[in-house]
Amino acid sequence: MRSSSVGSTTLPLSLVKQRVAGAELLEEDPAALLYVAAILAQRLNLANEAFIELKSEVRLHRIIGKTIGKAVKKMEELLSGTGADLAHAPGI
Repeated sequence: MRSSSVGSTTLPLSLVKQRVAGAELLEEDPAALLYVAAILAQRLNLANEAFIELKSEVRLHRIIGKTIGKAVKKMEELLSGTGADLAHAPGI
């Protein structure tokens, strides 16, 4: 079953009433054209904001991952100097 999101609610497409404005209506009624343009601009703006947020989260995870990776490498270096080898330790 296909679904569509309306606001924050997801409904089956069969329950969603969709209105399609013909090109003639948009050509004849400037207010309708502006309304459609405003809705599309709002959707584009929300999509851009979501993309920017996603990019910053990916960057944060990379930084955290690199930091953890550096810490693990440093621990391995420190422990290898004592003869300990975590990679071959039993139970680890």
